[in-house]
Amino acid sequence: VARAPAAPAVPLAPEETRVEVELPSDPVRRAWIAARAAYYEDGDLDRAIGLAVRLRADAAVRVESRWAGSLLCEAYTARGRAREAVEVCTEVLPARQGEEARILHRRIAELYRGQLGDCARALPHYNQVLVFGRSSPLDEGARLARAECAAETGDWDLVRRDLLQLENSQIAKSTSPTGDPTEQRAALERIRQRLAQHRAAQAASGMADSE
Repeated sequence: VARAPAAPAVPLAPEETRVEVELPSDPVRRAWIAARAAYYEDGDLDRAIGLAVRLRADAAVRVESRWAGSLLCEAYTARGRAREAVEVCTEVLPARQGEEARILHRRIAELYRGQLGDCARALPHYNQVLVFGRSSPLDEGARLARAECAAETGDWDLVRRDLLQLENSQIAKSTSPTGDPTEQRAALERIRQRLAQHRAAQAASGMADSE
């Protein structure tokens, strides 16, 4: 049986996590409590997913349906079901604000990039993570990933801008508190090489045009 992580990466709203003293008579609320218990207490991903999907179908206009969406975003991601995770996490996104929204954008971007191989769809979410004026290890990791995606999609202006900032980052100095320093240095070097290759190709094309 697939097991849930010890804690959700994106915290649920306070009303979604409060402890129930006794089971309510409301069948919709009881269904939500069962789905939540399957995921967070029993760690049974498949049962939690089944219960949450049924709850969303049976009570679409209830707040429990929104809570079930948050749970499904978590559970599909943990289960490795990237397409379903992206769909549900995107539906949940409008209800998130501030840092929670940034974290969820990061998750969606990584699902697109890492599991679905779709950098074009990942880039707008990385853009939302990199809020103007913010500077944190989360930003540096997202910037590194965005630069790789930009190179993949041929957005060389974005590659140049991100690389300029990354060269002075904790990642470049191997002091970033997040991520694997060896992998991060390797990714940074790949970006440098791809930009150098692009510039060389441009120079060669210019010389050919002038002949």
